[in-house]
Amino acid sequence: LKTYFKFTFVREPMERLISAFMSKFGRDRASLWPLSKSYWWHVVDQVIRGTPGLSSVAHTDQNAKNTPIDFEDFMNYYSKKQAVGFDQHWKPQTQLCDPCMIKYDFVGHMETLERDANYVIEKATKINERVHYPRVHSHKGHERAAEGYKNISQKAMTQFGRTHYQQDYSAYGYNFCETMKLLGKEC
Repeated sequence: LKTYFKFTFVREPMERLISAFMSKFGRDRASLWPLSKSYWWHVVDQVIRGTPGLSSVAHTDQNAKNTPIDFEDFMNYYSKKQAVGFDQHWKPQTQLCDPCMIKYDFVGHMETLERDANYVIEKATKINERVHYPRVHSHKGHERAAEGYKNISQKAMTQFGRTHYQQDYSAYGYNFCETMKLLGKEC
């Protein structure tokens, strides 16, 4: 590994969390393929069983068009869990690509994907004059995330972010207070 150009791409942790939730449990579940459906119901079942009071109002109709859990249920359940047991979609990124074990030459950010990907292409291939990362639309992740977090209390967000994602914020140059402000919360 010492002679290779090592890179990874990361995403702002709280934005990644709401994006993963919406991808797996959001309104448009019709696009999920069969393996995702069984995975989806496994996690929903965990959240329902692990959330007092939720099982009495939630249903487990696997043909339902909407998830029987909402983002607040999901966050409440996972705020009590150890991040080590998290699914890869919301596990801290420092546990997925271990920056302490691998000394990355470059850490790219999804928020600056086009610029960072072109840098990787240049460094890794030396053919950047012929190959470019496709132009991406402006990043609007914080706007979508703010909508997802609007019903989540500042206290719950702070507890979750600082408990589960503190290492991601430190290791990858993100600022938790800046994120909270972008999501319409105070720090």
